[in-house]
Amino acid sequence: MNYNLILEEIDDIYKIINLNKKILLALEEKEEILFKKSFNKNLTIEIYTFWENFCKELVYDCYSKYKKIIIDKDFLVGYFEHVQEKSFIRRLFLESIDDNKIDIKKEILCASNNLNFKQLNELFQRIRFSCNDFKKHVNDFKKLDRAIIRLKEECIFPKFKEIKSSPSTLEYLEAYFDLIVENRNKVAHQYNIDEIYTLEQFEVILDFIKIVVFIVFEFCVSQIIKKSKDKQEVISKRIFPLCVIRSNSAEKTAIIGIRNNTRKVINKDTQLYFYDKSKNIYRMTNILKIVEDGKECYEMLPINSYSVEIDTHAAVKTKNNRFEIHKIIHNYNPFEYKVVV
Repeated sequence: MNYNLILEEIDDIYKIINLNKKILLALEEKEEILFKKSFNKNLTIEIYTFWENFCKELVYDCYSKYKKIIIDKDFLVGYFEHVQEKSFIRRLFLESIDDNKIDIKKEILCASNNLNFKQLNELFQRIRFSCNDFKKHVNDFKKLDRAIIRLKEECIFPKFKEIKSSPSTLEYLEAYFDLIVENRNKVAHQYNIDEIYTLEQFEVILDFIKIVVFIVFEFCVSQIIKKSKDKQEVISKRIFPLCVIRSNSAEKTAIIGIRNNTRKVINKDTQLYFYDKSKNIYRMTNILKIVEDGKECYEMLPINSYSVEIDTHAAVKTKNNRFEIHKIIHNYNPFEYKVVV
């Protein structure tokens, strides 16, 4: 799944919000109330539908591209247990059985009605991803903390199952997704709008979703890299570290020295993944600037050495000159898991 294409989908929703702003300015006062009800329903469904489709597509993409890493006895046991949960899933499962294989379809593997925080964790568990690791990606994520503060400032209050004096970031995340799912169910099934958000409030909600999408995507790639190492499968290439020139303390960007030993050109748009040793996870890393011999360039040629400015949430420290930074390889071998009956 291409992260940049996901961002384009989010940008389309921002464009819809801005279009609604223009329409609202042109309406008479009597028309405003009806129009506000209309865009509340449409945007509530639009944002939730994007969120649900993104999560299901990403989870199934991880399964379909990395079967050799994902499929094992634990995966199959969990899958067959999941199949028994609901009658419509059992029916889809029976239809998926061919003469000599079982076709694991997205509609079965990713079946879910309301994709709240609990359901999201269940999706992760179906492909044997660690929910404890997901917490590591969420905790201490400053942009998420600021997004939650902004939601509260805009009077968008979370839906806690129980009152807490000082909720954690993870608990806020769960409560806000409970709110998003509840709002979607109200307008989709009951057409009951008891609270009308402004277009500015919808922008804040979408800002929150955009940050969570980043975290979920980062988490899934991190899990794939970690699982590939456990199963000794090569799905990424480690770029040779030279030194840390500048740390990223106080939320600054970092500057590192690296040598491109991948035998392929690495350009400025390449998505990298930096190993966060303190949390034992991999963090998405964006290249901001590439410099060779004092001159800025767009790409890193094989074998050559460069200083690279990067933006990542991993802790980049000047004392760690043996850091890990990876580039995902996008050519995967097909895989079949044999079951003897």
